[in-house]
Order: sequence, then C-alpha cells, then structure tokens
Amino acid sequence: MATKVQTVSALTTPQNGWTFTPTTDVKQLLRRPVFMQGDNFLFTSVGDNLALRVVDTGGKQVLGKDLLLGWDPATEAFTVTAYGRHMEIRASPANTGLGWRLKYQGVYEAEPHLAPDEGGDGDPK
Repeated sequence: MATKVQTVSALTTPQNGWTFTPTTDVKQLLRRPVFMQGDNFLFTSVGDNLALRVVDTGGKQVLGKDLLLGWDPATEAFTVTAYGRHMEIRASPANTGLGWRLKYQGVYEAEPHLAPDEGGDGDPK
C-alpha cells in the first residue's frame, strides 16, 4: 500500500489524468455505473485532500462538479460518499510508465445490493 504522500504524488503527477477501465462487467449491474470506459480522472491537491474531476471521452464533466476526497488512514485510501456510493481511490505500485496504477472501488450505500458496483484501474494518459 502507498502512503498518503505517495498516493497524492502518484495521482496528481499525470497532467492529462488517468483513463478509467472497469474491471467488472458493468452490463450485468443492477444500477447504472457512475464511471464508464474511457472516462478521465483528473486529481488536484487541495490542502491535505484531493479534488477529483471526471471528464468523459467527449470532454463533458461526468459528475457536474469536482468531488473533495479525504484521506482515510484505516483503508489507506482517499474516500468520499456521493451518488449513493462509498468510493475509495488509491494508488498502487505497478509496471507502468509512472510506476503506479490508480485503483477505484465504489460500493452501494443501500439495497438492492451492497456489492461493488464498479471497480477499475487507471493508466496515465
């Protein structure tokens, strides 16, 4: 696991953001996923936190606004609860150009199920 400082550095380094690639079959889900294949995650430092802006392949902002992510030392991830999901975002060492991979997991807050709705990896653009 990466430390908070390593995670901030890894996630904010790519100037063009991270490309989202779902790791689950989003067509089999009971609810609409928030993020789709090819969405671009852009992170900026905001004090001790991170701001996340997600832009689709057409350049439109997916969430309508930036999300403020706070560090959760228990999970060693930046987290936020929004859009009916508890979201965790972390960086992990990987064999990529930057040496890091973005990991995202969103879990529904309420029924119809509590299974992860979309998970994914990111590669820097």
